[in-house]
Amino acid sequence: MSTLAKPEKSTTPLIHNLVFGLVGPYGAGSSSLAEDLNRVVADFPNCLVKTIHVATLIENDFRLLMNSEPQSQELTGPERRKSLQRVGTELRKIDLEWVGNAIVAEIYRLGREFEQNGALHGKKLLAFVVDSVKNMNDVKVLRRVYGAEFYLISLHAPHDERWLRMKQYKNWSDKDRAEFEKCDEIDSDEKVYNPSVGDAGQQVSKVVAIADYHIANTQNREQLARHGTRLVNLLFGYGSSQATFHERSMHLAFSAARRSYCLSKQVGAAIVDLGGNVLGIGHNDVPKAGGGLYSSETIDKRCYAVSYT
Repeated sequence: MSTLAKPEKSTTPLIHNLVFGLVGPYGAGSSSLAEDLNRVVADFPNCLVKTIHVATLIENDFRLLMNSEPQSQELTGPERRKSLQRVGTELRKIDLEWVGNAIVAEIYRLGREFEQNGALHGKKLLAFVVDSVKNMNDVKVLRRVYGAEFYLISLHAPHDERWLRMKQYKNWSDKDRAEFEKCDEIDSDEKVYNPSVGDAGQQVSKVVAIADYHIANTQNREQLARHGTRLVNLLFGYGSSQATFHERSMHLAFSAARRSYCLSKQVGAAIVDLGGNVLGIGHNDVPKAGGGLYSSETIDKRCYAVSYT
């Protein structure tokens, strides 16, 4: 299992860490966003940034564990994609936190390397872009270790658009469409496709749902770069940025959900037209006898407050 070396006392002045974890279905643009974040952060003074490719980490760990080269290094196209999925899942079968620990170990290794070669001299921020996380346990480890210094970013793109990108930029051919669909199913939730993997498989659909920031990569490379720039500016407090239409609308829905007192799940909804006008807001709850809803100011006769004998 990947393990951290025993920490040594640092002689470098305090440096803040920032870790970006990227998640999204194949072809959504994670690698492109990693390049953009690397460039944007590096443009800020006194910042050092490095991209960590998770595929490389799992290939290296697999080679050390099995004392052989992973098959994926010799493959291209859909066969390489399937091999990488298999290797990541096999490592997590040994330890569910294997890949997450490998990422943390690599961040520590790079930090020590930068410190020893003098690259941190005069720096105030050390940032890492993790391309990309595929499993809830990966996120669990990163959030446990880095806390508020870790941001999970999800990317989305239409299914057909992602397939077109595979053909244009990854040299997949029309005959590979069926394999693309299969890889997509495995990436989304491998446990559904193959129950034997348990929680060790790919879980992109679950990881996307808990992201801190969502990007719809539906236009072009330049628009994706603007998304990356906006995210970094928001985190660094640089300039000003008004909430977007979708962000304002989701905020209304989220706020509405806070009004629910359902013990199992709080759900909020907001109906908004294209002009930004609010047409309706609601949340799940028990209706009050005589009309309306219960609140903290009324006599509460909801299920949680009723004693059954």
